[in-house]
Amino acid sequence: FWMADIWHTRVDEFDIVTDDFDLDSEEWWYKFNRSVGEEPLRLMAHIAANDYPWSAIVTANYTMANPLLGDIFPIDYPENGSGWKPAQYTDGRPPVGVLATNGLWWRYPTDSFNKNRTRAAAITRLLLCDDYLLRPVIFEASPQVLENTDLALQTDPACLTCHASLDPLAASMFGFWWIEQFNPLEATYYHPEREGMGADQLSTTPAWFGQTVTSFAEVGQHIAKDPRFRQCAVKQFTQSLL
Repeated sequence: FWMADIWHTRVDEFDIVTDDFDLDSEEWWYKFNRSVGEEPLRLMAHIAANDYPWSAIVTANYTMANPLLGDIFPIDYPENGSGWKPAQYTDGRPPVGVLATNGLWWRYPTDSFNKNRTRAAAITRLLLCDDYLLRPVIFEASPQVLENTDLALQTDPACLTCHASLDPLAASMFGFWWIEQFNPLEATYYHPEREGMGADQLSTTPAWFGQTVTSFAEVGQHIAKDPRFRQCAVKQFTQSLL
């Protein structure tokens, strides 16, 4: 897959491993990691191969799964099916295409300090070609950065350069937030009851670059309409083809 070199979801091992599902690591290690890592890539390939609008990668209400993912994930994989097939999650996660896949968020985890900021940055890098890590950094932040980091992220101009847009996006993603890391139940299932935690955890209203959202599903819709999304897709495919 061309996108594999950009999305980097194919890895040797995730925080969640075969033993968490009582799978023999000698038999399943490669199949397990490759299947999980390819989930978002397979969905993008399915959309492209069927000539669906590219916006479907952030608005589709289904994923792609094989029999292994159908067994370990809350997915309605066809009974007696084989190979990769469209399937739906059954745990109430929003219809946001690749942004609803376990394969993506297992690759880009977060923790109680980061609070989805890494994931929000991954979204803008992968879908808008806007990498927060490439933005110029001002090293003249006030002393309160060390004294009260949370307050500085909300008020200090040096911090707000990134966090003014990063934190509201991160706040919209708390249905995917794991309270306990390395826990297979936490990582495998979506948590609808946590969707409202973002505003409290990050002290900001969930939003997409200044546009308030009431659910992560709306984030997918905003991405689909964002001109940077189309421009980024053209850039990525052109680079891959050349």
